[in-house]
Amino acid sequence: MADNLLPVWGKYTLIFFLIVYMYGAMCLKYVAGAKSMVEGVSVTIFQDKEKLEKEIGFDPYFIGIFVFAVISIYFSFGNIENAKVLQIVTTFIRFLTIFLMIIGSIISLFVKGGGIAPTSYVFEFEFSHMHVLFGNTIFIFIC
Repeated sequence: MADNLLPVWGKYTLIFFLIVYMYGAMCLKYVAGAKSMVEGVSVTIFQDKEKLEKEIGFDPYFIGIFVFAVISIYFSFGNIENAKVLQIVTTFIRFLTIFLMIIGSIISLFVKGGGIAPTSYVFEFEFSHMHVLFGNTIFIFIC
């Protein structure tokens, strides 16, 4: 389609921006996924976001990056037209994640009770919270 609608320089410009976009999206997915996985494992086991690092003696973030890299590389090679396994696994993981978020919310409501959402920080903007904003934005975009 780009051959029919764009001149040669437009086609190469489009390809350049697509490559930059895909590289950026992969980097953000790796970073957000690894950080979320490490925090989730740490909170699940130790009920503290940073205790896992103290217990094992090194930053587990790099293990998360490695896990996401292995999964991505495994699904990257092969015939993209026969990606039935990738589609099934992705669909299953998405449904499982949404189901677990709903169950977690229900458990949180029963344990902590319902109430008014905290609004004391809504009007404040701090750059220290940008990683949370990016992580949530990427997660919503991916789902």
